[in-house]
Amino acid sequence: MNPFTPNVFKVVAACVLALPSPAFGQSPTLQFGSPAPALQVKWVKGQPVEAFDKDIVYVIEFWATWCSPCRAAMPHLSEMSRAYAGKVVFIGVNVFEKGAKDAPYESNYASVKKFVDRVGKEMDYRVAMDTNGTPMAKNWMSAAGQDGIPASFIVKDGRVVWIGHPNALGKVIEDVLKGTYDMAAAGQARKNESAGMQVTFKYLDELEKNLDAAIAAKDYEKVLALLKGDDARISPDYRFLFRLTKFTTLLKFDVPKAVAYAREETVKFPGSGPQLASLVLMDGKPLPAEAYRFCLEQLEIFNKQPGHPITVTLHLAAQCKAGLSDFAGAAETEREAIKAAKTAIAIGEQKGIVTAATVKEYEAKLAEYAARVQASAGH
Repeated sequence: MNPFTPNVFKVVAACVLALPSPAFGQSPTLQFGSPAPALQVKWVKGQPVEAFDKDIVYVIEFWATWCSPCRAAMPHLSEMSRAYAGKVVFIGVNVFEKGAKDAPYESNYASVKKFVDRVGKEMDYRVAMDTNGTPMAKNWMSAAGQDGIPASFIVKDGRVVWIGHPNALGKVIEDVLKGTYDMAAAGQARKNESAGMQVTFKYLDELEKNLDAAIAAKDYEKVLALLKGDDARISPDYRFLFRLTKFTTLLKFDVPKAVAYAREETVKFPGSGPQLASLVLMDGKPLPAEAYRFCLEQLEIFNKQPGHPITVTLHLAAQCKAGLSDFAGAAETEREAIKAAKTAIAIGEQKGIVTAATVKEYEAKLAEYAARVQASAGH
């Protein structure tokens, strides 16, 4: 069976990639035009906002210390906060921290404060965090059907007028301030996106079954026909899931074609390469050398970007080098992953994702790579 089932896709879309998307099978109660829920928060930085002023536009930005896309969005949010000073108030609200099990949410305050202090001007706006009982996660995120972060809400005249990804905030804010924003059209577009997502996952479920049957029958012409990728049922916002399906399927019987396809997609869709590489490697199954080379190339590009690397991409890069029999290189990169993991734990980042168990796992891999280096030297 294809390990990348639609259920895994959903987790990837909402959690691993931290994409804000309407929650599956839920009918949001907080919609465009709904009264904005109260800010039930513990303030971390900046002057508290006790209530929404009708003369001010607010951006409520949900984030977590472990969320790399959230971190990537912070400088842009800070730029907008400075550009719209006096007109728009930006508030970063920490949610979904992965602290000690069953502990009150506010027990995360020290690590959240440490993170905010460390990034400094990178979060050049007011910052708060959810409180015990997680009312912000429930009354805002869950109520809006949002199961991924970063996620932004715009509040005007005491009402939520927009919900979406922070990357799209700029034009919306401009339109809101100018009075040209069409909330009805924006709300309909959001509903269309949700409907398109549901259709996409239904289609991918059918596609997986048909691909498995065709591969079992060694009918590769049928496989290629199924993977043409021109089906209108695939939502543009979730097309990366189809790209993943096609890449992993082609790897099973035509590696050069698979890698050539993946390279084409990275040109058409910048940023898709590291996604494909990470998700394929996370499966843990051995890959052909060409696939390892592609994955390593994409991860190294990603790791050189500002704000990166992140712990897991270093670990996966080491995995690629080991797959290419470069055990010395794998050991060196795994040491970097261990150092990054220990640093993350020390400063309170990626809580619940990078743990002491993560370090042990990486150390075990390092020992494995080091042993292979020694064995090679012995010959």
